[in-house]
Amino acid sequence: MQRVSPDEAAELGRTLALPQDDVGSLPTLPDGVTLWCADGDRQYVMTQPTDTETGLLGAPRRID
Repeated sequence: MQRVSPDEAAELGRTLALPQDDVGSLPTLPDGVTLWCADGDRQYVMTQPTDTETGLLGAPRRID
């Protein structure tokens, strides 16, 4: 998941049984960082677009 509002983070924390540290970090994730969750494992992942992707799609950003 990407950066979400504090209310959304609280709901995701309840739904996915996330530790409070992860719930607290979700509203402050920078662009390009996501929290991947699967089978009880969690991993913060930073992605970086290639020059071609940026040329075609523009800079990555969160639109609220």
